[in-house]
Amino acid sequence: MKIFETLVIPVALVALLGCANRNSSNASSASSSSTAQQQPPANNASDSAQAASTTPIPKGHVFEKVKYDMTDAQVKQILGAPTSTQAYVSGKTFIPYYYGTEGSREAWYYKGKGQIVFSRNRWNGTLTVIEVVYDPKQQ
Repeated sequence: MKIFETLVIPVALVALLGCANRNSSNASSASSSSTAQQQPPANNASDSAQAASTTPIPKGHVFEKVKYDMTDAQVKQILGAPTSTQAYVSGKTFIPYYYGTEGSREAWYYKGKGQIVFSRNRWNGTLTVIEVVYDPKQQ
């Protein structure tokens, strides 16, 4: 009986202290997250990619003609050949049981206009527009 008491009491104390510390850390993180939500996000010069993607396309600009789900051939008819291109792997490629169509992406850059981002179908290789980014500072 003496061995039982010497084992149960310390284990119970450790469990109680662990629970108390866990609850206090959750309360402090909840209070810090609520204060973080109240502060507006910082707007600095390093957010230029985000600012460019949220810049509305001006009326009459050729990028207004490009719509989502257009093919690369349709975009080439409207805008012509791009200044440069970049192909990259989509994050969906690394999902083990992803059976969707997107395997990679390709961005077409147009100097002084912006970029068009395509999704490449991994089963048949076709490109379709998923994003139009107006950026007159595009190099």
